[in-house]
Amino acid sequence: MKKSLVLVCTGILFQLCCSGQSYTRYKIVFTDKNGTPFSLSEPQAYLSARAILRRQRQGIPIDSTDLPLVPGYIDSVLGSGDVTLLNHCNWLNQIVIQTSDSLALRRIASLPFVKAADSVGLRRAAPPETVPPDRFAPEKTVPPAFRIRNFQGLSTLNYGASYPQIHLHHGDFLHDKGLLGQGMVIAMLDAGWDNINSNPALDSLFIQNRLLHTWNYVYDTSFVFGYHWHGANCLSIIASDLPGQMIGSAPKASFILLLTEDVRSEQPIEEDNWAAAAQFADSAGADLISSSLGYSLFDNPAFNLSYSDLNGKVADISIAAGLAVKKGMIVVNAAGNDGQDSWKHIVTPADGFGVFAVGAVDAQENIAPFSSYGPTADGRISPVVASVGWNTDLVDTSGNVTTGSGTSYATPNLAGLVACLWQAFPAMTNYQIMDAVEKSSDHSADPGDQIGYGVPDFEAAYDTLLKAGQDSILGHLDSILGTGNLKVFPNPFNGVVHIAFRPATSGDALFEIYDAAGRLVVSRPLNVTANTIALFNWNLPDSGAGLFFIRVTLGTQTLVARLIHLR
Repeated sequence: MKKSLVLVCTGILFQLCCSGQSYTRYKIVFTDKNGTPFSLSEPQAYLSARAILRRQRQGIPIDSTDLPLVPGYIDSVLGSGDVTLLNHCNWLNQIVIQTSDSLALRRIASLPFVKAADSVGLRRAAPPETVPPDRFAPEKTVPPAFRIRNFQGLSTLNYGASYPQIHLHHGDFLHDKGLLGQGMVIAMLDAGWDNINSNPALDSLFIQNRLLHTWNYVYDTSFVFGYHWHGANCLSIIASDLPGQMIGSAPKASFILLLTEDVRSEQPIEEDNWAAAAQFADSAGADLISSSLGYSLFDNPAFNLSYSDLNGKVADISIAAGLAVKKGMIVVNAAGNDGQDSWKHIVTPADGFGVFAVGAVDAQENIAPFSSYGPTADGRISPVVASVGWNTDLVDTSGNVTTGSGTSYATPNLAGLVACLWQAFPAMTNYQIMDAVEKSSDHSADPGDQIGYGVPDFEAAYDTLLKAGQDSILGHLDSILGTGNLKVFPNPFNGVVHIAFRPATSGDALFEIYDAAGRLVVSRPLNVTANTIALFNWNLPDSGAGLFFIRVTLGTQTLVARLIHLR
């Protein structure tokens, strides 16, 4: 970011914007994590079990960026005077503070472990009593798109208005397999979730305890059920469960809601709020981040980004988004709504390395004119894919099914379907999931600046991943089965379970799965060859977690095994 004044203060650069405004919030970056009481060998002290498992599953080592900040460094900064801690980010080794104490700033500058400090915002004002003036402007003046409303195909869910935006991606194929996001954790970063605690479309979140955590980085409180409608609209696109009216793209997923955007102003601290929230989402075990936020221009032009800055290495928010991907999460972020404006380009963190930036189309795949253009400044494809963000169906804060437009709305629609896909293949890495989605898209051979690889087909992505998993398993079936004749793996399982069977004779083997009460859940024949290992794959329908039994019958050969479903 550009600064208009650099003040040299005891060997460190305190970069301050000179505009007649009183900047009181600062980002303090530390030099190291030397002397930390935490260790890489005991990550359970600072990472949840889910976060550790995600790394283990994907072969991601725990490294120094995961370590918490040195407590003594923070204490020294806070002890320098009238200083308040606002947030911290382990990944970037930094804290954000508020102070008007110039002497404290000089003391902080003299600390040997302080690497740099930047002004990032004005003094924090009191929370608004009502919804603030709208700083989001996703809806552009464009001709209305032709839409098919309330058309219902052969899907088992009664989608109502949302069918076109789900079906465009063949997301109903995933849903019909019982893949509704069960057990997947999506962190949403936004400006507020007005009235979601009283919205009938979202009541199942609270009834089923699927709202796991909330935090407001703007006002340092757990309360997020106000401030703005934007996050509520985005959440409704993923999580709504109003049969016949609106079904979201992942209606059974669990959520972490993190408020990082201050809609009353546009200041760099909002990027640092985002970085702190992303790091928390990782530590809490989120699988995905769905973020409909983006930055390029600020209230003080001295902070503005140029297009050349969009290389994933300049803005804190983009660096943090890239680190989130390195930690094994999938980061789905809006590309931006500047396609018709003078800026035209994508916004941060859509330029982050590995970020799944999303452009907007309508339900007939027409590119939304407002959808921002890529590529990144260093030539990478962004947006990566596109989803329905032009006349997207959603549920507003009054509980009414309506429509809205913006890449803000394309993002949660896609994020929910990605969650459902990953639910089916929990052993796959985030990059394997993203690669399958990219290759399934209709412009994968000729990506465009506004649409990226195009509109994903999740049925095709599912088939690709299933074949990849089977090919990997088939090469190791002998070692997996060993000397036995029936093997169920993984067990316990979350998505697809594999059943390897070595038949004594050839013929049609009958695979039957029963729940703990003895009720038949599925029955399917499979032609097998004597002494040749057969592989049967099963994805649990929406029958809930619990104990199941599989019985395989072929002639006089009958084998039984237990399965434990975690979701």
